[in-house]
Amino acid sequence: MPPASRSSTSLAVLFGAALLACLAIPPRVWTGLPDLCLFHRIFQLPCPTCGLTRSWSALLHGDAGAAFRFHLLGPWLLAGLAGLLALGLLRGRAWLPGRAWGRVGACVWGSYAVARMIGWFPAPPLDGFRAPCIGVTMRIQRDDLSGPEVRALLEEHLREMHRNSPPESVHALDLAGLLRPEVTFWTVWSGAGLMGCGALKELDPGHGEVKSMRTAPAHRRQGVARAMLEHILEEAARRGYRRVSLETGSQAAYAPARRLYESHGFTLCPPFNGYAEDPHSVFMTRVLRTQDQVSSRQSPHPGGASC
Repeated sequence: MPPASRSSTSLAVLFGAALLACLAIPPRVWTGLPDLCLFHRIFQLPCPTCGLTRSWSALLHGDAGAAFRFHLLGPWLLAGLAGLLALGLLRGRAWLPGRAWGRVGACVWGSYAVARMIGWFPAPPLDGFRAPCIGVTMRIQRDDLSGPEVRALLEEHLREMHRNSPPESVHALDLAGLLRPEVTFWTVWSGAGLMGCGALKELDPGHGEVKSMRTAPAHRRQGVARAMLEHILEEAARRGYRRVSLETGSQAAYAPARRLYESHGFTLCPPFNGYAEDPHSVFMTRVLRTQDQVSSRQSPHPGGASC
């Protein structure tokens, strides 16, 4: 076999293995790549390889919209590389000239950087990942809001809401609101350190609302918000809710939160439960499927979670 043909065959095997991995592993699991990527952990900068992998995984799982958000050129690169590979195998030549690899790499990095600058990448890659959490152990527990650090976090949460929205558009619950019987409040801890919080408000026997999602500044980019949201959704499914909804801000400051909710199946919806149309608010909802409720009832940790 000529060297060029052997090169094409080797690359075909590697490319096929990468596609199988993207197909076998759900996109939300690939979200953990940034936690494993040395480039991310050392420089805290976006790595296009991680974005490309998430893009291909989303595309192979049928979510073209997410594929383009994860990497602007991800779907086109997948189609192009597959075509070049097939052409190389058919013609018995190298599927890409050596000099072309530099151009492909520059295209990947450049498009990824542009996509990040214009906000097409769905949140800083280290945000919102639950497992594997390298060096971070999270404990989610129900909280009575009596701790001073918990109250300080909630006060900070309310201050930020008022900084970003006019008073009539702030719907965050205060301490009294979180202590109401229809609200369940949880905190996230790592050892003795408070990492964040979240709440679930029962609107009716089949409908819950996500409230008070907050990550402590010292623990951002460690997956706290994602872990809390997943815990809330598991609890909602365990209770038998058919739907979970939320209200968040429409401003740029809330874009990472909106992308987190979108990545967990929330879609835009009209105002609910007494909310009114508001240019400063975005309303989202997610329908819980029967399998969500079954899997939640089978979960060994209905009252807490860790990673």
